[in-house]
Amino acid sequence: MSNNPTSNSTGHILLVDDEPDLLAVNSKLLSVSGFEVSTTTSGQEAAKLVAREKIDLVILDMMMPQIDGVETLKRIRAARSDQKVVILSGFSEGDKIAEVRQLGVLAFLKKPFESATMVKTLRDALDGKRSLDIP
Repeated sequence: MSNNPTSNSTGHILLVDDEPDLLAVNSKLLSVSGFEVSTTTSGQEAAKLVAREKIDLVILDMMMPQIDGVETLKRIRAARSDQKVVILSGFSEGDKIAEVRQLGVLAFLKKPFESATMVKTLRDALDGKRSLDIP
């Protein structure tokens, strides 16, 4: 896990993605946008971090090795039932999307996405607003 705290933070975000290059790019974007960002490539580690740290929002990739986004979300919910979560995915996985909707995600960002769209979606999610764009 890496931590990149910024001053005047608009929220502590945990970014979970198994692709290190995407983690680096998205982490930089979010840091520049004023968020405090922690990252991990592991669903298991994400659930542990949520259990022991104050995370304002989790951005969770749907497709990961070992445990996928759905299983990670279930573990996050077990650790902290009210945790705010946004899902990222490059695929339209209808059955999995339906399941994460039922588990209370606030938004779904389909890769690739515009930087401004990501930042707006995350700010809305931090405010507790559910996106109407969840498939």
